[in-house]
Amino acid sequence: MAEPLSLIDQAKQRDEHAFLELLRRYAYIIVSVIRQYLHHIVGYDEDDLHQEIRLRAYHIMPDFRGDDVAFQCWLRRSTRGLCLNILEKQRQHEIIDMETLCKASLEQALQNTSLAPDAEYQRQQMLASVEEAIAALPEHFRNVVVLKDVDGLRYEEIAVALKVEVGTVKSRLGRARAMLREQLRGVRES
Repeated sequence: MAEPLSLIDQAKQRDEHAFLELLRRYAYIIVSVIRQYLHHIVGYDEDDLHQEIRLRAYHIMPDFRGDDVAFQCWLRRSTRGLCLNILEKQRQHEIIDMETLCKASLEQALQNTSLAPDAEYQRQQMLASVEEAIAALPEHFRNVVVLKDVDGLRYEEIAVALKVEVGTVKSRLGRARAMLREQLRGVRES
């Protein structure tokens, strides 16, 4: 008897119910990334971003090569890319009429401004180094780090997603973090 197709395989075959279930299952990724990047932006529509991600996912599904973890990584990267595009557009078009802001609004706006250019540059460099170091990890370590430290899943949820024991998740996470510390040692010292 043949094993039932996974949601990914069913979605690749344009099974609408499987595709919608896949997106429902991982909607938390879209929401968390959008809120992480756009929580202070006025005027963006979270539903529009969800729809754009759904459309992108629908178009890539027939050619998608990977499992649930790869899909989650793709979903995170795509959502992040959309958010960064929105932030860049806002920076390019942002005009603030300071005379119309009352004192309280001005204080709020100042709290939401980005870091000084040099500090922002250093932060961006560190973020790029961390992303590079994570990408360089072997897949079984990278998956655990992403699910725990990026997505914030509990050990039990990671174990289910990766189909391994909780102890294996903890062991892999410890080894992966040690590898990352070693890789990033030079970055922190500079």
